[in-house]
Amino acid sequence: MTKFYVASAFLATAFLLLSVPQACAGTEDPSVGAGCHVFVNVDPNLAIMAMSPNLNLGSVQTGLIVGTIPFRIDANTERVRIWTAASKLFKGDVYDPNQLEIPPIPFEYQSQIGIYPAAASPIGGEDNLVQFVGLHIIDGYPGYMTQAIEFESAQNGHFSQQVDMVVHWDQTDPEKPMGEYSGRVKMLAEVVLPD
Repeated sequence: MTKFYVASAFLATAFLLLSVPQACAGTEDPSVGAGCHVFVNVDPNLAIMAMSPNLNLGSVQTGLIVGTIPFRIDANTERVRIWTAASKLFKGDVYDPNQLEIPPIPFEYQSQIGIYPAAASPIGGEDNLVQFVGLHIIDGYPGYMTQAIEFESAQNGHFSQQVDMVVHWDQTDPEKPMGEYSGRVKMLAEVVLPD
């Protein structure tokens, strides 16, 4: 048995010596190499942040309440589609219809929401105002969503700037009980990929 293994090992070594390519032997540079082209795609990325978790809109007895709410949008593309959502303002922060005793402060009649980036403009000659188009829940609050606007950044290769959302509510009831009325607003966005 032992002789068989020794003979097999000898034959295997002899075969390897005979099958080594002669092109590598006896050259001045014994190293060899191969190259490979590598690549990676950078995916689109977008982040939205409220500049403040709470915003005091002041006080009013009757009349228009204008809220300018600052957000920050950062994206690795120059073109971004932005839309918003907002709720009415509820007494004592109670929006549950089963517990609602006082009607909320509504939006100004036929008002729109304004979207104003610091260094971008709507494409195609659009303005900065969007209409309400449907219901949208914001952190549990019943709210309303708007249309979207596509913006082109003036920044090179990115969209990184403050974007203000301007909402109009209207307190028309002179006998509305005094106290704090509150609601929620939201900014939404997505990157626009090149065609």
